[in-house]
Amino acid sequence: MKRVDYLLSRFDIACITEARAHDLEAIRHSLKGCALIECLVDKSKKAEAGVFIAVRQQVLEQYDIDSVYRSDTLNGKGRIVSITLKPKTGSTG
Repeated sequence: MKRVDYLLSRFDIACITEARAHDLEAIRHSLKGCALIECLVDKSKKAEAGVFIAVRQQVLEQYDIDSVYRSDTLNGKGRIVSITLKPKTGSTG
């Protein structure tokens, strides 16, 4: 958790690999004010690996998450997630 906090203290967006579902709730609790977009191998198997993107609130004040892609292919599930950001109307960011 300290590493995620460190990344988000330096960067607006952090991409985390080898995330596990049982860690995700603790991360959500710790990162209030961030959007978390995840792609997990299997949510019912909490020890399975996955990936997630954390976006700081300051970014979300200027941008909307326009689209989210989560792979559900055999080789991509739990390994590929992406987002596109769209400037909010009137945003100067």
